[in-house]
Amino acid sequence: MFFYNLKYNLSNVTLAIVLTLFTINLSAQVCSSGAIYVSGSGCGCIGGCDLTPLGGPNCGSGTSGNCDAGHQTMSTTFEVPGGCDVRITAEMKNRTSPCTASGADGSSTSGDRLRIRNAAGGTPPWQIGGSNASLFDQMTVTGPATIIIEGAANRSDEIITYTIEDVGSCNCSQILPIELLDFSGEIYDENSNVLKWATLTEVNNDYFTLERSTDAINFETIAVIPGSGNSSSIMNYNFIDVLPKEQTQTYYYRLKQTDFNGKFEYFDMVAISRKKDKELTAFVYNNQLTIQSEEAYHIQLLDLTGRVVYSKESQENIIDLSFLSKGIYIYRIALSNTILSDKIVVQ
Repeated sequence: MFFYNLKYNLSNVTLAIVLTLFTINLSAQVCSSGAIYVSGSGCGCIGGCDLTPLGGPNCGSGTSGNCDAGHQTMSTTFEVPGGCDVRITAEMKNRTSPCTASGADGSSTSGDRLRIRNAAGGTPPWQIGGSNASLFDQMTVTGPATIIIEGAANRSDEIITYTIEDVGSCNCSQILPIELLDFSGEIYDENSNVLKWATLTEVNNDYFTLERSTDAINFETIAVIPGSGNSSSIMNYNFIDVLPKEQTQTYYYRLKQTDFNGKFEYFDMVAISRKKDKELTAFVYNNQLTIQSEEAYHIQLLDLTGRVVYSKESQENIIDLSFLSKGIYIYRIALSNTILSDKIVVQ
């Protein structure tokens, strides 16, 4: 009866188009959705405009203003596996009150802009528009492909919202589940290292596995950290690795991510050196330069024109400066990766 009513109300030519679109909508499954927006000094938006339900910012009050550095770029990237057919849609438009001035602003490619492109090649034109315009872009692609949604704006409330739909027989969990923003590590204290990472987006992200190695070849699992499932906002993670009693000079870490379907990927490795800088101190008193070092160092004395008047490899703790004429000099003492430099006055 439903199809009969459509046929009754529409012409035969229109009917074929409507039925085709209707079939696509029935089979499409939203794999991911979210928003990207600019941030930085002065990047404000309309007070009271809350875009968090869309994945954007909550402007609050007193945040209006354009970015100090002008238009800022924004982007997000998705990997489409081989055999998957997906449709990507992106919009920059006026949002509901009080965000009604949140559309695109600028009719040239140096202003607000939006586009979707395939990293494999081609440069599609930017979608642009005048004051408070609505911009729209859409692409359907068959994987494998790397899809980039990108744009620019000069306010945080001029957001780009996007959806990625499966229009074929591909399971959404096959879409690459996360976009890693950062993975880093550093010394936490004398017995441990701290690892930090952040994701920009997550799709069906089950958990992270953190692995450690002392030779960058053989790794062992040291932690399993739950993921955030699905997220379109920045998520921060950290883990403190308490080291074995017998420490090595350098530890290597790698991060593995696994989605709900069991698919996984590794990210770039980071290294943390536990080797301490060699201690080196120096001070001047009574025309004597006292140097405290456990190993040999290299010293240079320069006059104010930059001319080297003294240069030597030494292990001496005290250097008598009385051989120098009265005046101001600069000393440079180097030991491994440590360099000390300062002015001295010879009287």
